[in-house]
Amino acid sequence: SYIHMRSFTGLELRVLRKMCGLTCEQLGNLSGVSKQTISNWELEKQEMIKVVRVGIMTILSSKYPEEVKTWNRMIETGEMSRIIFV
Repeated sequence: SYIHMRSFTGLELRVLRKMCGLTCEQLGNLSGVSKQTISNWELEKQEMIKVVRVGIMTILSSKYPEEVKTWNRMIETGEMSRIIFV
């Protein structure tokens, strides 16, 4: 399956996490980091290094393939830029 390997924004990570139905703590547990680290990435207070990004995308692509496909399509079509969280 296709895995989106470019850098992605904190918002894009947050959207993907929510699409997969995961909390920050759950995504942290899956990826071996704390929920605070996930939050820092989403708020862009801390940069996610490539090897971690690849690991997270590999895990999520295997566990949530349809959500990842939809997420990729949202990025490619520009739909992601229209998402607003309140």
